Amino acid sequence: MASPDITAPTLQFEDVRSPSNQDQVDAGGFSLNLNPGDLALFFFESKYRIPEIANLATGMTQASRGDIHFMGKSWSGRNPQEVLASRREIGRVFAPRGGAAWLQNLDVDENVMLPQFFQPGVTKKEVQAQTMEMARRLGMDHLPSGRPSRTSTAELTRAQWVRALLPRPLRLLVLERPGYSVPPQQIEPFIEQVNLRRGEGTAVLWIDLPNEINHRSSLLPTCEFETLPEGLKGSF
Repeated sequence: MASPDITAPTLQFEDVRSPSNQDQVDAGGFSLNLNPGDLALFFFESKYRIPEIANLATGMTQASRGDIHFMGKSWSGRNPQEVLASRREIGRVFAPRGGAAWLQNLDVDENVMLPQFFQPGVTKKEVQAQTMEMARRLGMDHLPSGRPSRTSTAELTRAQWVRALLPRPLRLLVLERPGYSVPPQQIEPFIEQVNLRRGEGTAVLWIDLPNEINHRSSLLPTCEFETLPEGLKGSF
């Protein structure tokens, strides 16, 4: 498998149009270069309609026009093994209605650690230690050990933070409403960790509602989109 192109932008949208707005013939395409350490902040209007930015960025959804590159290569040009390997370098916090973020037959702590067990050369003991260290950095004494269906929404959100920040290398963070249901004072450690990862070269996509985002001044975004660009309008 080819090595990632570390000289290319981490993420590139090239004249992209979301598949759910393909009937809007006058909608233009969206282009963006997101380089290591950049943070792009997107706002959307309805909490019941999640834009497809995250799925497009991670290759889960194919654009109806244009192309998306991750680490210098198009998602559409990768074979299944390359797709899986690339996604192991991406951390994601899923929106509340953004998809199946949890396996219901595993406890929350097992869910959080599961992706890291597929990293080559990493032992179970090392994964457990790294997970608990990250949880402590985020202000958590422990991870929830019950099933997701019996865990509070706030605890699930914070557990997603841990899972999203664990990959090494962490090339890209994709965050959909990452403060959902969490008290404002509890999100501070998460923003600190996001900024730390940015300093190490992680690019960030932050997608949120204008009235939900806390500590906006601490994010220091590279670019902001107060309304969704035409090419990205549409939801699932």
